[in-house]
Amino acid sequence: QVALLRSDMALVASAKAYYRTRPGEFIMHWMDTFDPRNPVQKWMPFVFFSRQMELVRFLHELRNTSQSGLIEKCRDAGATWVSCAYSVWSLLFIDNDAIGWGSRKESLVDKLGDADSIFEKMRLLLQRLPDVFKPAGWNPRTCASYMKIVNPENGANISGEAGDNIGRGGRKSMYFKDESAWYARPEL
Repeated sequence: QVALLRSDMALVASAKAYYRTRPGEFIMHWMDTFDPRNPVQKWMPFVFFSRQMELVRFLHELRNTSQSGLIEKCRDAGATWVSCAYSVWSLLFIDNDAIGWGSRKESLVDKLGDADSIFEKMRLLLQRLPDVFKPAGWNPRTCASYMKIVNPENGANISGEAGDNIGRGGRKSMYFKDESAWYARPEL
């Protein structure tokens, strides 16, 4: 499939037009997820559980209606990975988009090389995407720096914040607060 896309830019344009309104399909067709505990295959195609597709639809509905939402989840439900994948889809397909991510500690938001951190998850998702879906001018060193990912082609960005500073930055189209139950001073 990738070789076929690489051979015909009209197909790439058609695929991008299709995926622009279908985040769940883009994630399942082109992204991988990582589980270091799997002894056989650490990287696996991002094939959703039914609840994960519901989560993508929920996030997309929140975006389209400018509403807030809450995700109550159990461990290993993949909610953070799905939300990161949705954020990467937004970065690629929504011009001038701005998404924020926050958590109680900075190391949970971004720790270079640590796939437990949110931004490293998004860097890994972007790294493993086929080149035909990466933005023109994409350079991981300059476009995916500490607590900031920028799409040089369409102006979209994802930024991170931690602790009491969460939500005090600029305006965002969506903001993800990871593991809010553990914030020391949530009222701030």
